Amino acid sequence: MNIAVVSGRIAPELTLPGLNFSRAYAPSTDFRSARLGLLTGQYPQRQPVTRFASLIGTVAEDFSPADVHIIERAEITPELITQAHDSNAATFFVGHPTIDDHHVRMSLLWPGVTDTNLPHDTIDGVVTCNELVSTLDIAPTLAAIAGYDVRPNAQLSFDGMNLTPVIRYGATGHGGLFFDDGTVITPTEVRRQANDPEWTMWHQFMNMGPLQ
Repeated sequence: MNIAVVSGRIAPELTLPGLNFSRAYAPSTDFRSARLGLLTGQYPQRQPVTRFASLIGTVAEDFSPADVHIIERAEITPELITQAHDSNAATFFVGHPTIDDHHVRMSLLWPGVTDTNLPHDTIDGVVTCNELVSTLDIAPTLAAIAGYDVRPNAQLSFDGMNLTPVIRYGATGHGGLFFDDGTVITPTEVRRQANDPEWTMWHQFMNMGPLQ
């Protein structure tokens, strides 16, 4: 199946298509670092060098070139959403973090899946997943949708998780997300404390370098 990522600023009044994720976070508030995480599916703290290039083509501004699957815009517009519908591709829409907030708007338009009766809440007419997810999950999820092997120790390795079980069956999302300033976000709390053992272990893993 064709796959795509659309990133850009999202106006508050714009309704994103498909399944919306209410608890989606970027790995960094820095634009370049957040973008690196999006393109690699790895925490930018690893300084990853292998991007999702084997699946995603040249960066562009619309869906017109047939081999282009990643689109970057200053702003995501209704016209771009219409193009995504017309392309029939599984398309993630993702906004940018702000300077003081890792939280981002994110949705997945997956024809034949997100337009079916999914096990998620409907909030103000929008089907919404409330599991804890990350923009790092976009790469492995699209890889899985496209038929690539994303199991542990596969050729394509990610810090993000394959969200297809979350999307289709309401499976659990991340147990925790970690950030440079010591913040840890779990399904039940946001904490920032000195000598947090989980954060310390995560930081040690990041110092081991990229996954591939």
